[in-house]
Amino acid sequence: MSIRNFLVHTAACFIPNREKRKAFRRRYRLPETAELLRGRVTVLEETAKKLEDKVKYLQQKEKEYAEAERIKAEEREAHKEFAERGCVPQINGEGNKIIIRENGVSRGLGAGERVAGFAEIIIEGSDNIRELEFPLAASNCTIHMIGKRHYCKICPTFKFMNNFIFFFAGDTSLTIGKNTTIRDTTIGLDYKSCIEIGQECMIAETAIRGTDFHTIYDTATREILNIPHKALHIGNRVWLGEKCRILKNAEIADGCIVGAETVVAKVFDEPDCAIAGNPAKIVKRGITWDRATISEYMDRGPWTYNQD
Repeated sequence: MSIRNFLVHTAACFIPNREKRKAFRRRYRLPETAELLRGRVTVLEETAKKLEDKVKYLQQKEKEYAEAERIKAEEREAHKEFAERGCVPQINGEGNKIIIRENGVSRGLGAGERVAGFAEIIIEGSDNIRELEFPLAASNCTIHMIGKRHYCKICPTFKFMNNFIFFFAGDTSLTIGKNTTIRDTTIGLDYKSCIEIGQECMIAETAIRGTDFHTIYDTATREILNIPHKALHIGNRVWLGEKCRILKNAEIADGCIVGAETVVAKVFDEPDCAIAGNPAKIVKRGITWDRATISEYMDRGPWTYNQD
């Protein structure tokens, strides 16, 4: 027993009331080493129990996450396998055509014939034409044509994956040039809109809209104000960075670079420029780009398409 605790115990003996005597000792007595250790052990045991429960919780969550990822991977593989085999287009209406062009020879798609690389093709309406030129290295792409007199031409390329292209209303046109690579991109057309994408472009995770889709009109005259008045034109060798937005009536000249997340809604007719911002503006002139990586360019020079 420590000297302090001995003195506290002695002084408490002179307090006649039992409860007051206990309170006095609790107030002034210091805990003994054994009591301190017991208290610390108790705290450590409680902490260890909490940590054990936390570890069990995290292990359970890890198992659930691993299981969910396994299911997603299986679904992706199944979808990829299906997409690579291609789909049989769903065509309803009159005058609708899917034209396949290989080795300079054109033919109509046969009954029940699959279109490789496309997960879904739906054509509903009349007089719609979809023209595909091979070789076309497509994967997991979707095309919906709803309405009449839509035209779509996709020229040969070595990467065309995870794209969604849709046509509404009628009298629209989409042309995608040779060796233009596109992935994870949405392209939309509606009432009399036209989109022209040139050759050897590089496009990723972009939204290209030939129309606003919804109507904007004058409240006094009811005149519709946002009908497209010219084609959305993307020139040859244009590089669109990720998450760009290219809107109706826009034009991008040959050799330009459009920075990530740029919103282009007007005409840029000066070639070999860097364009960026929202709204878009020219940030540098007299530059262009090459598909080769920096190390490839330093070792072998500019990209050539016969190396694929």
